[in-house]
Amino acid sequence: MEIADSSNEVLADRNDAKFENNMEDDATFMSKVAENNMLEIQLGQLAQKNAVSKEVKNLGSMMEKEHTKALADLKAMAEKKQVSLPTMLSGEGQECETKMMTKTGTEFEKEYCDKIVESHEEIIGKFEKAAKDATDSDLKAWANTMLPVLRKHLDQAITCQKMTDKKS
Repeated sequence: MEIADSSNEVLADRNDAKFENNMEDDATFMSKVAENNMLEIQLGQLAQKNAVSKEVKNLGSMMEKEHTKALADLKAMAEKKQVSLPTMLSGEGQECETKMMTKTGTEFEKEYCDKIVESHEEIIGKFEKAAKDATDSDLKAWANTMLPVLRKHLDQAITCQKMTDKKS
C-alpha cells in the first residue's frame, strides 16, 4: 500500500512542477477524480459478485459502466492537458476495497450502499466546486456535464441504502 501512496505523491509533485498555481488545483481535482473512478469501478464489480439483491447488483453494474466511461474521458482530457493521473488506488482506496472483498450478502449490500452514498456526497461537492472554479474551461465543462450523472448515482444509491436499511 505504501508503494501506491508513494507513486501518487510522485504524480502530485510532477503535476505541481508542470503547472502554475492556478492550474495546480485543476490537476489535483483530476487526480482525486481518477482515483474515485477507479474505486467506484472496482466496488461496482464486487457488487455484481457479492450482492444478493437485483437492485444492488444493478447499482454496481451502473457504477462500473458509467465510472469506466468517466475515467476514460478524464484520461483523454488529462493527456491533452499533460496531467499525470494515478494508475492505482492509494492505501485508503486499497483498504476500502480489501474490506469490501471480505463481505458478502446483506452485510456487503449495506456497506456498499453506505459507501456509495458517502463517496458520491463527497465527490459531488468537489465537482460543484470545479464546475465553478476550475481554471481550465474544458475541465469546467466536463465537471458540469458529470454533475447530473453523479446526482443520479447518489439518488439510486440512497434508494438501495433505504432498501438495505429495511433488511437489517
